[in-house]
Amino acid sequence: MNWLFAYDHKFFTNGESVLSKTAFPYETWQRYLTHSDTLTVACRLYPLTEEAQGYSVSSGENVSFTAIPNPSSYAYFMPHNKAIQAMRKAVRQADAVIARLPSQIGFLAVKVAKELGKPYAVEVVGDPSETYRLHGSFKAKLYAPLAKRTMEQTVAEAPFALYITEKELQRLYPTKGIETSCSNTELPDFSRAVLLMERKK
Repeated sequence: MNWLFAYDHKFFTNGESVLSKTAFPYETWQRYLTHSDTLTVACRLYPLTEEAQGYSVSSGENVSFTAIPNPSSYAYFMPHNKAIQAMRKAVRQADAVIARLPSQIGFLAVKVAKELGKPYAVEVVGDPSETYRLHGSFKAKLYAPLAKRTMEQTVAEAPFALYITEKELQRLYPTKGIETSCSNTELPDFSRAVLLMERKK
């Protein structure tokens, strides 16, 4: 079984590995690989143009990455743009889709999953109206109301929704489907062996 994880996060490749600067080390994918044989990450993928210091390795066994062209440009609204073509190819090869929201790639993945009849779930990790309103650019502020409506409709219609809050995002973006909550915090290993090694250092 292959799952598709769709999110706007920027990943970078140095020709050998796929790297991430702020999140998503390889260990993150284990929560999905516990239930799926392989995982494909639909994301923004760029060549690495600086030293890899400060980056974590996100690629690894049973995880692959597929680049989705920038879906936030005006071309996103065209019926046959490159972003939706790339997403259709990725979703066709997947058995199920996980869309992390809010993100344009996540919204696009849900749209294509529904179009192709693929099962999907959403992870609700933020409020787009707040994000765009505080973004700073005039264009982002204008887009905020549309992003909020898209988020409301997408989450409401999702058959499965996972929230990272206990109540707040559930209140803002309720779903008619099955819901659960779980923090997306990555906790360090506090095992006795690790603590002993740290104390030795």
